[in-house]
Amino acid sequence: GRGASRGAATFDAARVVVAPFVDRTGDSALAALPTMAADWIIQGLAAAPTVRVVPVTTAIALARDDAEREGTVRGGATAETLARETRAATVVSGSVYRSGDALVLQATATDARTNTVLGAIAPVRTAVGPGGAVPFAALDTLRARVVALVAPQLDPRLATYARSASRPPSFEAYRAHAMGLERFVALDWPDALRWFRRAAAYDGGRWTLPVVYE
Repeated sequence: GRGASRGAATFDAARVVVAPFVDRTGDSALAALPTMAADWIIQGLAAAPTVRVVPVTTAIALARDDAEREGTVRGGATAETLARETRAATVVSGSVYRSGDALVLQATATDARTNTVLGAIAPVRTAVGPGGAVPFAALDTLRARVVALVAPQLDPRLATYARSASRPPSFEAYRAHAMGLERFVALDWPDALRWFRRAAAYDGGRWTLPVVYE
């Protein structure tokens, strides 16, 4: 009816928000992975000029506030909450869990205008190395599958842009960057700066994204 039309009009059809993934592993060594997964997907989506992607720091803050308010799992903000707060018509959410010796990442896209699930990706399975290191190929596969899922709703050129996006030089650098993002949102500037500088120092300082936050 008329109320539904007014509600639908509040959403931005070209805007997408990616929630930090829900960590169901219970493994502290993987604490940065939910943010890493969301941020890497966001970088792929943001490569398309006609798509407006909510910054990862905003998504982290909203997820944290929602978890504290509702007592939910860290990172478990509902699609409805994220859509309402950001006016994004498309919400991507996901989780990380263990299945035997493997780590599994899964993601779902929801259309906030109709409150319907657009689809879910085929789960990404990967091994976990020493110290919680995850092969970056797993995050690449995750991003490619999410982009393929949401592209028809956002921009048909999206897949091409995502394939050409640059790859961080190492898992260790990206994990340090994700930890810096978490501390940045928590307003712990000194600790955030330490993490960003650590990320920038990996691989001879060839990766410059963390320096932007300084």
